[in-house]
Amino acid sequence: MEYKTINNKVNSFVKEINKLGNVQAKTNFTCCQTCGHYEMKVENIKNYIFYHQQTADSMKASNTCYFAHSFECDNIKKMVLDIAHKYGSSWDGSDNKAIEIKL
Repeated sequence: MEYKTINNKVNSFVKEINKLGNVQAKTNFTCCQTCGHYEMKVENIKNYIFYHQQTADSMKASNTCYFAHSFECDNIKKMVLDIAHKYGSSWDGSDNKAIEIKL
């Protein structure tokens, strides 16, 4: 599918992740990655991806979005990895690498 803007592509990706039901995807969530992970832990969310305000600020100029993430188990991570690849991400499933979505 062709996307006209990075926002359109990211929104489609987020909707597909949220349809899994066992992963929460949030957009423009908190000010930074540290606060985002903290808030997810406070909310007791085990499986999640998000991008934060700093990413949102640069997303339009770079046509790239970086999602922080955490997964409780490998089978959930694999489902997210498969969807990320569908959207052209080169993410390899590494815990220490962001999920990158480009226009």
